[in-house]
Amino acid sequence: MSRRRREERIAEDGGERAAAPPATVAPHLSVVLALQRTAGNRFVSGILARELPKPGEQPAHREAFDAYVAATWASDKVEDLRAARKATDRAMGAGQETLTYGGRQLVVDQENLTAVMTRIRWKAIDIVHDRYTAAHDAEAGLTDEAERRKARMGVLPVVKPYIEFLRDDPILDRQSAMDRFQHWFAPRQESVRSVLGLMAVADAEGAMQGQFAGGENASTERAKSYAATGLGVGQEWCGAFADMSNMHAGLQTFLKSYTHGTGTYTNLFTYATVAQKIPPHWAWTGTEWLTVKDFHLARNAPRTWTLGAGKKPWELDLRPGDIVLVDNKTGGADDFGPDHVQMVQSFHPDPAAKTARLFTIGGNEDSHVLDDSHAPATDEEKAAGHGLRTSGTSFSHVGVGERDLTKDPASAEQKGAVGKNKSRVFAFGRFSIVDYEEHYYVSQFAKPTKPPA
Repeated sequence: MSRRRREERIAEDGGERAAAPPATVAPHLSVVLALQRTAGNRFVSGILARELPKPGEQPAHREAFDAYVAATWASDKVEDLRAARKATDRAMGAGQETLTYGGRQLVVDQENLTAVMTRIRWKAIDIVHDRYTAAHDAEAGLTDEAERRKARMGVLPVVKPYIEFLRDDPILDRQSAMDRFQHWFAPRQESVRSVLGLMAVADAEGAMQGQFAGGENASTERAKSYAATGLGVGQEWCGAFADMSNMHAGLQTFLKSYTHGTGTYTNLFTYATVAQKIPPHWAWTGTEWLTVKDFHLARNAPRTWTLGAGKKPWELDLRPGDIVLVDNKTGGADDFGPDHVQMVQSFHPDPAAKTARLFTIGGNEDSHVLDDSHAPATDEEKAAGHGLRTSGTSFSHVGVGERDLTKDPASAEQKGAVGKNKSRVFAFGRFSIVDYEEHYYVSQFAKPTKPPA
């Protein structure tokens, strides 16, 4: 049975209804809350005074369902959401069980249990979305790079407890354990993904501090990148560093062999398959096998891939943590495309001035490193939150850089160019929020015929 049909069937039964905007769910909850305000616990007492309605007994079970969800939503505090989920969560088999929380009781089967767990997850995601978008909108209205950074990074301490609640806590309900970041409204899923991207950047920035403990020629992050991703020692490690930073933010480790270099990143973001490195091709959704691409589309969360800066780069939607593939070649027959991997640290588009300033961070860099002997003065330093200096070595450290995408040359213009104009952004890639969840994957062309063992 497809996920869509399953959700439609559950909707008929009063459990986990198909994805719908808040207006569809809110009337039931608003009625519940209104009764609570006017009659105290009379509504709940009425339910408890008779035999609790079972799934399928409508409208009584729907009312009980909404009353229970209202209790789990009573507080925005992460500790209260955690308590509500702990009281609800269980590994159910066949049959029915009774949930109890906040003075409410609800009889559930497996589908209704997952439905309640889903509503608790949505509440946490809503909180992350509201607080992240407020910070993102505030940053967009600022021009000073120091103030922009303050707005951008200041949201992390606020939302991190909710991310940890969604990502890290053990969950017994099998479907909920897989769909940790699922939300019926795609922009809210994307807000969570944007926060995870910010966390990857914060991790990369932390890697810059103390990286030269062994001397200028030996960034400690190089060896860490090799170890974390399985990349062979001595190879170019820019892709491995970006992968490691994202894994520290929650990116699933099964992706690590697909993010070693520009070619494998390209295959990943375009859902390509190649003879020697076949990206995970089939994903188990909990009810059926889908290709990874179809699974992401069904979740309204595809990976994204944007070639080049385009003619109006100030219109690009770039977020911290997005992957940047850079072409440092000089054109000609040997120019096969990208040859370096970075991450977006921040992006400052200005449509009025027709500029698009991109600040990047990455490993295996020959760009600037931290120098806290002076306060941030330049825009690049303000975006990084530290003073910077030029490293004494090339391609051996974690560093930051800046470029105006409006000045990126076309591929044919690179040959004979000098300085920064020899380099251009080849593409931008963004992971799916599903890439940060644990799912079962099979790498093969034929569709699997049996559920995972």
